[in-house]
Amino acid sequence: MSDIIALDVSKGHSYCVIYHHNECTAEFDCLHNKMGFKKLKQVIDEATLPTVYFEATGVYSRPLMKFCQDYHVSYSLLNPLEVSNNTQQLRRMKSDTSDAHKIAHSAMINDYRQTTS
Repeated sequence: MSDIIALDVSKGHSYCVIYHHNECTAEFDCLHNKMGFKKLKQVIDEATLPTVYFEATGVYSRPLMKFCQDYHVSYSLLNPLEVSNNTQQLRRMKSDTSDAHKIAHSAMINDYRQTTS
C-alpha cells in the first residue's frame, strides 16, 4: 500500500499530512522555499511508494508541481471542485489543517490520475 502525502496549498506554504496504512503519521507546515522543500523531500524519501496529492490553485501550486517534477515524485494535481464534491460529507469546518486531511481522505476513496515525471 502506498503512502499518501496530501497538501493544502496556500500562498508561500502548504499544510502537509502524511498517511500510512490509512492513519495519519505526521503533519507539518511546508514553506515553499529551499528549507521547506528539503523537509518535504526527506519525508517523501522515508515513505513507502508515496504519492503527493494537492489541489490546483494556479500560481500558488506551481512551486509544488515543479518540486515534484524536478525530483520525479508521483503526484496528483486535483481539481478543487472535484475534491469538494467527493468529500462534502467530510467537510465540517474550513482550515488548512482540515483541508489537508480532506484531500488525503479523498485520495483514499477515489482513483485520481497520477503524474510521474
